[in-house]
Amino acid sequence: MASAPDPRIAKFRSQLAVADVLRARQQWSAALDGYSDAITHAPQMPSLHHNASLCLFALARYDEALPYATQALRLDPQLWQARLIRVKVLRKLKRLDEAMAALASEPRQDIPSLQTERASFALHELGDAARAGELVPSGSDSNTPPEARLLACLAALYDPGSISPEQIAARLQSYSDDHLGALSNPKPVKKSVPSATRPRVGVISPQLRATPVYFFGIGALRLLSAHVDLVFFHRNTKEDWATAQFRSIAHDWIDVAALEPTGLEQEIRRHQLDTLIDMGGWMDTQALQALATKPAKRMYKWVGGQAASTGLAAFDGFLSDIEQTPLELQPLYAEPLHLLASGYVTYTPPPYFPCAKAADPGVALGVIANPAKISRAFLHYLAKQCIAWRDEGIDFKLRFIEHRFRHVELQKRIQTALGHLAPLEFIVPEGHVAYLNEVARLHTVIDTFPYTGGLTTIEALMLGVPCRTRAGTLFCERHTLAHCRYAGMAPQHYLLDGWRPIKAQSLVRTPLLAADSPRLRHDRLADELLRMIATH
Repeated sequence: MASAPDPRIAKFRSQLAVADVLRARQQWSAALDGYSDAITHAPQMPSLHHNASLCLFALARYDEALPYATQALRLDPQLWQARLIRVKVLRKLKRLDEAMAALASEPRQDIPSLQTERASFALHELGDAARAGELVPSGSDSNTPPEARLLACLAALYDPGSISPEQIAARLQSYSDDHLGALSNPKPVKKSVPSATRPRVGVISPQLRATPVYFFGIGALRLLSAHVDLVFFHRNTKEDWATAQFRSIAHDWIDVAALEPTGLEQEIRRHQLDTLIDMGGWMDTQALQALATKPAKRMYKWVGGQAASTGLAAFDGFLSDIEQTPLELQPLYAEPLHLLASGYVTYTPPPYFPCAKAADPGVALGVIANPAKISRAFLHYLAKQCIAWRDEGIDFKLRFIEHRFRHVELQKRIQTALGHLAPLEFIVPEGHVAYLNEVARLHTVIDTFPYTGGLTTIEALMLGVPCRTRAGTLFCERHTLAHCRYAGMAPQHYLLDGWRPIKAQSLVRTPLLAADSPRLRHDRLADELLRMIATH
């Protein structure tokens, strides 16, 4: 006679099934509770530890996620999913050497999720966009994982090879159509509460810290807060001194880092906003999924993940200026181009910003951007220029300044292209202050292309260091051109082609952004944004 089933096992299976459903719905906290309880009953079950780590990762509780992922691998070394989440956690914790070793220890090379993670590591940590494009899983759009499709698009922004700007824009549009959700019968947004006497303006971003979102946005937002109620949707758990500045101008502050797209959409709708400004863009695709439903009456894309169009017709405008996006480039954007006469950003230096100072003796040419922007085309161009300058008898050296230049793989890539043509120096500054002081020592910044410098260019100009650039087509390909023009510089003082470095007669320098430069006139930008908000 068969024994009766153990009711405890049935209850365990039922609870586990509920946790799995909650996880599939991205209800991370509730799912974590279920897995944590299940682990107390079945501590040797590796999938439980893995799923707990997955939930903790989604909740941005990285320190807690790591032990669970590690234990899952101890229990089952073949559980590649646990290795993947462990790598992701280590990257978030900035333990990059361990993350690289963990990736290298996985023997399977044909699993799309692992291929995508290797490609992501190559792009974001090792600064090798071309390698990332080679590693990302290939296939038709229908069977390529969404994260792989997006990563391939982002890698092409940095190092497109033979891919045209129009093709990149089309691929981003295709990804947006397929995975961010087309605008379809959006629910009407309720009117603002009757007692509200000022417009309610939302700002959503995962970058409300000392990032370009702060340096380019806080000046105008601070002035805007005197006239509107700013509602910040914070899509991160990290905070710093710049976060405190955003908090100081907030009418409401909502932490929404753990909300999945549906929950985020509902939370935004609950606040009955007149206007929503997205400052996350391609850095936060889950937020873009929520915004595709148009949860606010009017929405604008601004600084932050703004390399190119989001592909979302839900936006009422893509905030830019005539230098960043001449009107003839409108076909590359799903959003209507909203060109701000004052310029699309202003710059607020940090309190620790150093004064302009004398450059080092000699001719030290600097590459200071994110190393991922060092494309094959840029290296090829720089190699040709090094030969020409050397043949003219110009004594110069190249300095590469950024924290990722500590990676031997990155140094080797540049040494292979340039090491036989010019003295190379790789400088790895510890922190922002050290970085700025190193930039101040340069003779000239050589701007990367096609993806140009943004914040790094403005910082150099403020330090009195000239920048030489070559402009392209997409938004991210015109940053330095726009910054130099709004600084009032003549083309012969910022264009790269045809330029040759000449040792400066005077080492004394002053900022190249005059006090009345549009890039420093927060009042003009704030007034223009206020008119935009009030007149629609």
